[in-house]
Amino acid sequence: MSAADVRRSIGLDAPLSLEALHKVQSSRNEPEMPLSRSQEAVVASEYTKLDSLHTRIATHRLYSEHPDSPDGALFDLLRLPSARSLLDIGCGTGEFLQTLANTGHSGRLVGIDTSAEAVEAIGHVGEVQAIEASAIALPFSDGNFDVATARHMLYHVPDPGPALEEARRVLRSGGTFAAVVNHSETVPRTITLVRDVVREAGVIAAPSPLNGVHSGSLPSLVQQVFGNHEVRRFDNALIFDRPEPLAVFAGALLSFCGVPPEAVGHASLVQELADRAEGWFRDSHTPWRDPKGYIVCTALVP
Repeated sequence: MSAADVRRSIGLDAPLSLEALHKVQSSRNEPEMPLSRSQEAVVASEYTKLDSLHTRIATHRLYSEHPDSPDGALFDLLRLPSARSLLDIGCGTGEFLQTLANTGHSGRLVGIDTSAEAVEAIGHVGEVQAIEASAIALPFSDGNFDVATARHMLYHVPDPGPALEEARRVLRSGGTFAAVVNHSETVPRTITLVRDVVREAGVIAAPSPLNGVHSGSLPSLVQQVFGNHEVRRFDNALIFDRPEPLAVFAGALLSFCGVPPEAVGHASLVQELADRAEGWFRDSHTPWRDPKGYIVCTALVP
């Protein structure tokens, strides 16, 4: 199977609709809760349901200036699918592992996540073992895997150092580690919009679920643990030509600004974001362009 076929199977070219984005982001009518929790609790809340995650993934596929596929980049760099055993740390929606299972990967596939919904999402795929577990306490013996991936998750763990140490521990000699993290200034315009709305509404936000790990800081952390690293950088931008997808995406970023979906005032903030997006496009005659990007940082176990 070619890299292009793999990208198509990942869904990069899937005809996702704006209506699908709205459906994913729509309210579940769950009771709102006060914001008085730790960073870890905010992370847990963000991934109790995967709606916002699905929205962000779909937005990047639909509205990127250039084709965007971090999973496709991993497939190319790691030469996947293959016969090697692979652990996906923080498996999220499970799409990465499911694609591997569907495209001829013959090695053992395991996904772990702290979210029960994430584990359930991938648990139905017969070729994949799904386990609810933490990245800082992997439930495996030493030297268990050939490949370990950590895709867009190292900025959620309280301390990335122990998570990297655990990934190294469960890899065999000669094994490969690969992490994906965003640039520090990813979608800054939209993040600023969301922060302004939260601040002006007087909402007392919970701690951000992000710990500050980004493309500039990760390589040195990986070097400290593995003694080597390589970096591939991918630069891009989101471009919106109408207000609706911008508003939906901005709403899916509220948790990164300390306002998870069940927070008091979340629904009113989503509406305010929609109003501001509408106003910006009414007054502007150009698309909304927001730079973004990520790196894939790999390392080998001696």
